[in-house]
Amino acid sequence: MISGYHYAANQSARSRADIHIRGSQFTLERDDGHSLRGEIRDLQISSRVGNTTRRISFPDGTLLETNDNHAIDQWISQTGQKNNLWLHKLESNLSLIIFSAIFVVVLTLAFLKWGIPSISHQVAHALPAELNIEIGEHSIDVLDSLLFTPSELPQAQQAAIREEIEEKLISHMSTDIPIKLHFRSMENSHKPIANAFALPSGDIFITDELVKRLDQPNELNSVVLHEIGHVEHRHGLQQIIRSSTITLLTVFIVGGDLSFGQDLIVAFPTFLTQQSYSRKAETEADNFSLSHMSDLGLNPDVFADALEKIIPEGKEDSSTKHSFLSTHPDTQKRIEAARGYKP
Repeated sequence: MISGYHYAANQSARSRADIHIRGSQFTLERDDGHSLRGEIRDLQISSRVGNTTRRISFPDGTLLETNDNHAIDQWISQTGQKNNLWLHKLESNLSLIIFSAIFVVVLTLAFLKWGIPSISHQVAHALPAELNIEIGEHSIDVLDSLLFTPSELPQAQQAAIREEIEEKLISHMSTDIPIKLHFRSMENSHKPIANAFALPSGDIFITDELVKRLDQPNELNSVVLHEIGHVEHRHGLQQIIRSSTITLLTVFIVGGDLSFGQDLIVAFPTFLTQQSYSRKAETEADNFSLSHMSDLGLNPDVFADALEKIIPEGKEDSSTKHSFLSTHPDTQKRIEAARGYKP
């Protein structure tokens, strides 16, 4: 016998009731004198989860709630309805619980290490060009208000650098995002910073101090090529996507609805001030620069020269805290790789 509370179909009032089992038949007897008989196979029994209340549903829509889990489990086993016990067996198995916990942790770590980077790569290359442009337009104003002051380089010098980069580099490359150069001044503790970085929109910023340090032919070109590599590989977008995975996954699924990208547009300038590219991203951008230097007939060694000039002997002080190399790992290894580069 199983005891519990009976609820009539579509009613909240309850009454005490018992179920009696005889062979393949059941009899429900209520305290009000009414009874219900039928085949056990017509009953629906909720799975056991701990010691929570179980529900037995009857063909006429009535319901019996009971806490007599042990009696129900015995009944299910005797009648061959063992499929209703699997959840309880799982939750009662300590070894399985430990294994499941470890599996979830490993799966989560694997997703963070490989899943999100893979997803961010796919999403970054699938986002529409309009979003890249909108990110750039918003970010320039924010960065000018937060990080930069106007460049003190003479307009003639800026024009000459733009002309050389356009003639030597951009005119010989097929980029799907237009490259635009911007000159700014940037300081930390009143010391000028040698820096260059790119927005996903193809806007590349070059500081006055970087121009001052890279005074030999093609050194600045090699750094600009490195930044173009970040644009081409969508590294900036991939980084912000990793911190906005849910929002950007929605963008990817709905097929480029820009309304879903507003959080990205607002968040990118703040993120950019704290950017830290992965080792893989830096290697890709370095190889992009070295490969194109070689293809354009320029000496790839000048990229190594540029790295050494930005942070002399690989040593970082307060003036280079936010420099081109401050967020770029393994500076010396990158210099060695550039020196040993072979097309």
